[in-house]
Amino acid sequence: MSQLSWKRLGVAAAICIALSGATARAETSFNGPIRLIVPYAPGGGAIDVTARALQRPLQKILGTKVIVENKPGASTKIGTMAVMNAPPDGQTLLVMSAPGWVGYYYSKMLDVRPWEQMVPLAQIAESPYSVVTVKANGRFNSWADVVAWAKAHPDQPIKAGAPAAGGFSQLMFNQILERTGIKGTFIPYAGAGQARAALLGGEIDIQMESGQAFLNIRNGLTKGVAISTPDRFPLQNDIPTFAELKIADTLPANAYSVWGPKGIKPDVVKKLVAALHKATKDQSLIELLQDKNAFLVRFKDGPAISAEVENVDKTWGDKLKTVAP
Repeated sequence: MSQLSWKRLGVAAAICIALSGATARAETSFNGPIRLIVPYAPGGGAIDVTARALQRPLQKILGTKVIVENKPGASTKIGTMAVMNAPPDGQTLLVMSAPGWVGYYYSKMLDVRPWEQMVPLAQIAESPYSVVTVKANGRFNSWADVVAWAKAHPDQPIKAGAPAAGGFSQLMFNQILERTGIKGTFIPYAGAGQARAALLGGEIDIQMESGQAFLNIRNGLTKGVAISTPDRFPLQNDIPTFAELKIADTLPANAYSVWGPKGIKPDVVKKLVAALHKATKDQSLIELLQDKNAFLVRFKDGPAISAEVENVDKTWGDKLKTVAP
């Protein structure tokens, strides 16, 4: 074979390799930005913080623009349905805690079971489902103070605020009243921010909050007096557990995970999961979620998420029905 023929053969082979690589990349490339939908209002809630912590590292890893888009309302239904009905191209994703969905479903605030109709991709972080907080420098310094005051003032029921009616927060508050023998009133708000403002303004006595409570505790605005984890939370271990105080059951973790619509191609799922896993190792994400907000950065894959939410559904469904509006 002549030298020219060898050169032509080499060029042809190089072209084939390049085309093959381009085809493989095209199968898992994105034609536009990735949208991370948050089904809550902006302003510092745990889901919103998680999405924004993911934005930059995920953008860098995938090499495409990532946009955080808030779609609040109807107990997460608006944002959830927007992703559930989106094209299954992997470009519209949802950040949500599946145990929160379970609570909303059995409280009749959702008429669908999203965890069965969507694809779990990866857990990014987790935190306690419930942290009971009081106003810093207020009348309470501990849970014992709350109980003592309530028993000394039976005509003034303890007022507890939470970001929604029903669900785990109201279930826990009912257990607290039953097991401590105190009187109380549960007041639902439109979001955790409104409940926190009510606490700081003196409208309520305690707040049933998620792991986002730690930021305000560390800033000296509030004080944690009880927590729903089985053991003391390692990133804020000065708060006694419900079990220690014997006031309520231990709750599942609030798992902040990324979900997509059903039908996403396996190669796209694989690419997204790998990118999300890598993002959990990014130092900027760790600093924001774990160091600043005390969310425990902990990656879990889709099957692990599905198994855990199925267990939450089975264990808590009937109990949650008792606080349905």
